[in-house]
Amino acid sequence: PLHEHTRQTVHTIMKHKTPCLEVIGAGLSRTGTLFLKTALDILVGPCYHGSIPTLEKHGDCNFWNKSLAAGQLEEKGYRDVLSGYKAAVDFPCVLWYKELLSRNPEAKVILTIRDPRKWQASCLNSVGRYLDVTEKWPCTWFHTLFGLDLPRDAIIKLPGQNMWEAIRGGEESATDYFNRHVDKVKKHVPEEKLLVFEVQEGWKPLCKFLDLPVPDMPFPRTNDTKRILLFTTVCFLMSWFTFFVLPLLLVFAGLYIMDTASLLYLLVALGLVILFVKLYVMSVLKTIWSYC
Repeated sequence: PLHEHTRQTVHTIMKHKTPCLEVIGAGLSRTGTLFLKTALDILVGPCYHGSIPTLEKHGDCNFWNKSLAAGQLEEKGYRDVLSGYKAAVDFPCVLWYKELLSRNPEAKVILTIRDPRKWQASCLNSVGRYLDVTEKWPCTWFHTLFGLDLPRDAIIKLPGQNMWEAIRGGEESATDYFNRHVDKVKKHVPEEKLLVFEVQEGWKPLCKFLDLPVPDMPFPRTNDTKRILLFTTVCFLMSWFTFFVLPLLLVFAGLYIMDTASLLYLLVALGLVILFVKLYVMSVLKTIWSYC
């Protein structure tokens, strides 16, 4: 299967780590960046994508959070985080495509695009729903407790400070934002280093740009909208269970028992359950993301 082939390819190349990026993605999220990530895994080697710090290498969040707070890509830890990766696309890397290019001057840049109106609709119907849910209690507490603030913060700042204001502001403002981003990338990246790419084009233009043979397999197609919506639903349900349902059940149990010692046991049990959830929540979310 394609996913198994990709996974084996990634694991093989990751054994021989190098901090030099060959491909940098400058396209906004929801322009086919997950398709591109999977394709680049096959063509050039492991590709860094927003799903990696969110679910696979959660320790990377410390570096990205510091960089977000500083407003620039911090040198310390940069090569450790991207060590072994041949490409980087999507958030949070797209925030710093200029800096990544300056540190990897031989790299090529791929700007994924799509119809701006479809892009806005896709954002609102996937990531937008995730943001709507995580901006409200108890999901805010859940995200803070389990260290899931990185994806939320990075998405909001993608790139610059007004992307989601533009998306939520209507079709005209979203289209203007999208086109301005495309123009900025075209102006910054030398023409010979840049591929403006729509994922519907498939392997041919991508492989020609990278000077690589076309793989004998279909171009990757992954339903990440379904993944994001399921991820959002699970976060919502786990938030309410952890901070509302479970404590309420323990309170009623304590009132029923009306015994100080038993109540203390219940409080300890509550703490242990929350600790258990904290330890295993990332594994659960990663499994959901991998298999849906």
